Amino acid sequence: MKPTRSAAVASLFALTALLAAVPASAQADNAPKPIKALMITGGPYHDYGKQKVALADGLARRANIEWTIYHEGDKGGTKFKLPIYEKPDWAKGYDIVVHNECFADVVEEDFIRKVCKAHEDGVPGVFIHCCMHTFRAVKGFDEYRKMLGVTTVRHETARVIDVKPATADHPVMKGFPEVFRTPVVDEVYVIEKVWPDCIPLATAYGIETRKDQPCIWVNQYGKARVFGTTLGHPQEVIESDVFLDTVARGVLWATHKLGDDGKPLPGYGPKPPAAAAPAAEGKK
Repeated sequence: MKPTRSAAVASLFALTALLAAVPASAQADNAPKPIKALMITGGPYHDYGKQKVALADGLARRANIEWTIYHEGDKGGTKFKLPIYEKPDWAKGYDIVVHNECFADVVEEDFIRKVCKAHEDGVPGVFIHCCMHTFRAVKGFDEYRKMLGVTTVRHETARVIDVKPATADHPVMKGFPEVFRTPVVDEVYVIEKVWPDCIPLATAYGIETRKDQPCIWVNQYGKARVFGTTLGHPQEVIESDVFLDTVARGVLWATHKLGDDGKPLPGYGPKPPAAAAPAAEGKK
């Protein structure tokens, strides 16, 4: 029998609970509570099953995060509308939502407004790669692009790209190398517009457009901070230390848990490894 959607989602929640379990010390009343993060992922273009594990595990190793993952729509086509967004309070109870989904041909404005509303009201957001091309088929309605901070509907031919800081003094960019060369081919997205409240943090040169294209940025949308990056087409980039370090700082910045020095505020850095149990002495 084919598993039901609710059963599949429940199994994912169980999986991520194991991936990023909260240590007992974090449960204490006097300890900082972990960032409650919702990851929404799915779509026909990438292996979101592998990406969600790399993101959840990699970010939890860099910041004090407790994950819930919603994954659906891989075989639903480009017009699939994620049911989670039909709930008026879909983001309630979360400190941040990490988006890594792509459904390019959804055009219903009422549905798109539901996605934006939670962030406009104050829930921070992180948007990765193909999210930038979600809803790209809609015409004359730019609220989603305003939320992202950039407008883009296409990318250049995939190639190994060099990413360079554009605003090196921003906390999110502290620790970023002078040049990050992607370990394999990635995609330079063609940015048609940078919205007024968006600050580009890093760029990659577009050979076809002959100009630097923003590829990492922060944005203010309504009451919420937003972090975005067009990087992350291949699994190898998702799993790279530079990518995960940068997205982790983006999560911390968006939730006001990042210091000006680019380091997590006390209690929000990586969890210390559990102490090893002492080895039992052998019989003499």
